[in-house]
Amino acid sequence: MRLMGVAADAHGRYGAAGAVAYAAHPRDQQDDVMLNHVMVGTNDIARARAFYDAVLGGVFSAPAPFVNQAVSGHTRLFYRHAGSTFCVSEPINDEPASPGNGATIGFKCDSPEQVQHFHDIAVAAGGISIEKPPGLRESSMGPTWLAYVRDPDGNKLCAIYRPA
Repeated sequence: MRLMGVAADAHGRYGAAGAVAYAAHPRDQQDDVMLNHVMVGTNDIARARAFYDAVLGGVFSAPAPFVNQAVSGHTRLFYRHAGSTFCVSEPINDEPASPGNGATIGFKCDSPEQVQHFHDIAVAAGGISIEKPPGLRESSMGPTWLAYVRDPDGNKLCAIYRPA
């Protein structure tokens, strides 16, 4: 991304009049990544940051989020990892954040152990274990290891591993 007349900072981010965008990351060009980003809302940005710092940092070694303060005053967190971005935001319409009914956000894991690790860290950080206990499920797509939790705002998260 290039913004006319605005210089990038040391992290490749651009700022103008309080609004901040960041330059395209080389991994944004990867062909094997289907989604660019997922964003969920929160009613407590500090609580959400503590939860996602623990889960995304502890399980995927995701770096600390880029924190964006919008011109409107709303705070957003952007966690970048392996060509994707997971975002947490205070709703910009000033309505309460609420989880999507029927929505699930799935995090791809590298092993059954990482699925369990995701679950354990999420619960320790204030998440709630839901559905069946973490573990192997047989499905039409073959053996799949799953763990489901809700974050402190009620968003449904899934850790998933499918062997090749």
